[in-house]
Amino acid sequence: MTLDDRRIVLFEDVKERSDRFKTGFEAATEGSDLQIEEFDPDTLIEAPDVLEPLKEEIQDPTYPLLVVLDQNLRGYYEHDVRRQDVRQMCSDENIPLCIYHRERKDEDEAKRRIEEYEEDVIKFDPSKDIEWLASETANVARGFREIRDAYLELKESESTSPIPEILRADETVRSQMDQYAWGNPRTIVGADPDATEDEFDRRFITLLGYWIYNELLKFPGALLNPIATAAYLNVDHQTFIEDEQYHEPLTDALYQGPFSGAGKWWWKPKIDQIRANNLTPEDDGLPDGSEFFERFGCDEISQSTCQDREKGGDHEARFYGVMMEEPVCEAHSKNPGGWLPMGASRSRVSVAKHAEYKPWMMK
Repeated sequence: MTLDDRRIVLFEDVKERSDRFKTGFEAATEGSDLQIEEFDPDTLIEAPDVLEPLKEEIQDPTYPLLVVLDQNLRGYYEHDVRRQDVRQMCSDENIPLCIYHRERKDEDEAKRRIEEYEEDVIKFDPSKDIEWLASETANVARGFREIRDAYLELKESESTSPIPEILRADETVRSQMDQYAWGNPRTIVGADPDATEDEFDRRFITLLGYWIYNELLKFPGALLNPIATAAYLNVDHQTFIEDEQYHEPLTDALYQGPFSGAGKWWWKPKIDQIRANNLTPEDDGLPDGSEFFERFGCDEISQSTCQDREKGGDHEARFYGVMMEEPVCEAHSKNPGGWLPMGASRSRVSVAKHAEYKPWMMK
């Protein structure tokens, strides 16, 4: 397979930033065999014929595991390689691509995420410093390598449902995940009768990685981040996040698939199974979080409350507000329809944020 499992190529045309990025990446990958290199072509690449020489240079001798691109790339030193060339190359050759901006701290991050959202590329938060970007690049590289290795192993075994295997989703999870149409790689990749086996494999790995990182992990539904987990269980999110004692009863539900090194997520179906396994004869249904945690000897924890700035308050907040990144209640939030990915059943937009950002959501 013409895809390296170690090499990451960085396109950054400011030397000081490139050096900081590489130093941060090396610190984040100490002890591993992941390697980052700055793009430095052996031959002069000049316009108008940039794309083909660029592809030849990048395939040396195999395609990299990941390409990282500075969105502000104007011209690569004395070469004529620009950001649009790098993006086109990655799209044509199905190479995973991460894009970052030079630090931008004075903009509305929620609005930016709506305006600049793309499914088929990973975009880092521009408010983060370069050390965070380098560390997150390491996490993304490990995630794509995990997908690649698992996929190739499953391919050898002729598995007919590689996606749940790659996600390490057990039967409890799979049985409730029909909305993702798992089991058929072409539902993600799309049919292309002219694609070679290598091209199909690269496309599958790249698009699956984008889907996991950009949708499954970012928009709670099957997987819940700490804030969404607290909301789902109807407990205070700050207390839940800060105190590990509330995480321990949910250990069996913890997500351990690709990109899991970037944070914590729990499988919602597994959380429900754990709650069901701890029912008492007096229960009419699955216990809320406060009662559930009490049964494990945890300290008392208060109820989740809606964080909508205008209409929140004492209402139970059982959903994750994707713009605010805080809990919201059903009454004071909206489902913005097609803007949310399929399956994001625990994600909503607060009434205030929906009114503010509706024009951009409809674009």
